[in-house]
Amino acid sequence: ACIMNIFIISSSIFYRKNSFYISFLYSLIFIIVLNPYNIFSVGMWLSYLGTIGIVLLYKLFYKIVYKKLKNKFISKSFSLSLSAQILIFPVMIYVFNNFSLNFFIANIIVSFFISYILVVGYISIFISFILFPFAKILVNIECLMIYIVFKTAEITSCLPFSKISLVTPNIILIILYYIIIFYFVIYFKNNKFKILKAIINFKLIIVVKKLFIFITIIILISQINIVDFKLKIYFVDVQQGDCTLIRTPYGKNIIIDGGEGNSEKYDYGEKVVYPYLLDRRIKKIDYLVASHADSDHMGGLIYILENMKVNHILIGIQPQNSKQLEKLIYIANKKNVKIVTLKHGDEIKIDKDVKIQVLFPVKNNLISENSLNNNSLVFKLQYNKFSMMFTGDIEKIAENELVNLYEHNTSVIKTTILKIAHHGSNSSSSKEFLEIVSPQIAVIGVGKDNKYGHPSEDVLLRLKNYGTKIYRTDESGEIEIEVKKNGKYKVKCHLCE
Repeated sequence: ACIMNIFIISSSIFYRKNSFYISFLYSLIFIIVLNPYNIFSVGMWLSYLGTIGIVLLYKLFYKIVYKKLKNKFISKSFSLSLSAQILIFPVMIYVFNNFSLNFFIANIIVSFFISYILVVGYISIFISFILFPFAKILVNIECLMIYIVFKTAEITSCLPFSKISLVTPNIILIILYYIIIFYFVIYFKNNKFKILKAIINFKLIIVVKKLFIFITIIILISQINIVDFKLKIYFVDVQQGDCTLIRTPYGKNIIIDGGEGNSEKYDYGEKVVYPYLLDRRIKKIDYLVASHADSDHMGGLIYILENMKVNHILIGIQPQNSKQLEKLIYIANKKNVKIVTLKHGDEIKIDKDVKIQVLFPVKNNLISENSLNNNSLVFKLQYNKFSMMFTGDIEKIAENELVNLYEHNTSVIKTTILKIAHHGSNSSSSKEFLEIVSPQIAVIGVGKDNKYGHPSEDVLLRLKNYGTKIYRTDESGEIEIEVKKNGKYKVKCHLCE
């Protein structure tokens, strides 16, 4: 705004014709030249889109709103807010996955101060060269007004409907959105000489209604999740933790573990998993699975449970409680989410061709040594001829139990893909266990340069000796596995592409 004002003032000084679009373009070029990385700045795009929205749409909205409200100040504030919001709306959803309906309340208050902030700011700069003490007083007034603006934003952000979460829209729909907006702008410009007549016979109001109907349709279409009838498994990179998203051929969503959730450090549930799910166009979880109660597995699930619709929670029999587990159960009970406690021998049919077979823990034979890890929920995801085993953080003692349970029925424990236990720790993935499971592919959820030295070189060597192909989130980022109905699959890595 300051740069554009400088260009506008300069045009008057040098007797040049003033053009908003030229000033707009020059200021954009100036900011990008000043720092080319500004082109990736969300703030910059929101500022410029908001400005161009006001220029293109403000007059149109003001005529209609003032006709209804008969109040200039409210009509101006509302029209300014709406004009800006319409153009920044797609960017807000695409980047932040949320939108606020309280912008009108905030902007009514804020708009009263904004023009004064600019004026006082300019005056204080010029006065500072002449009378510095007086300039300091002006700056203090300026700071007070800026404080009120930020406090207003803070208070309105706590009101209902201040944060409506939406899934990430398709880029094609965003382009279509802007095409429709500019179509209506051109329509309005071409009919500007008939504007009074249009208001009288309501033609303009009908045009605006059509505009909002088109916008609503695009928003609704952008939120639709299209089922592609393939099993897809995504290993999400949550550093030193585990998180897996499974999307079944008929559109069921399963999330297994959610990374570290300690809000005092870095909540991967809030900062990584939740935005990731919205980017995958997911707002509902059918099965939320906690392999065990360690914070690097269960912690991130708490934020997901608090902020998404969850139908079922699956947990294994736990020999002891933890704060993480207690909190998860408390929130689930508060939201009336069904909790299913699983044990060896249980089976859950997810949809037509997908089921979960629970292999461990055994109800009457829980392991006391390192009990949280060694009683992790171990299960196989079965899809026709394809299978994948999830192992939590079990160690050699639990693996031996599994070997003993299934040594006479190896077809149950044999799997196509194995999620390596305990991030590739040498205390897991024993020779005997790998031999009976005989996976084609091993996936390791692990943080880069972690302090534990995971994955162990011995584990990697054992896997290579069995001819197992290894994928690691620290090297490959997100790992995606797409499975067809005949059991054939392909693996894609985010950092390998």
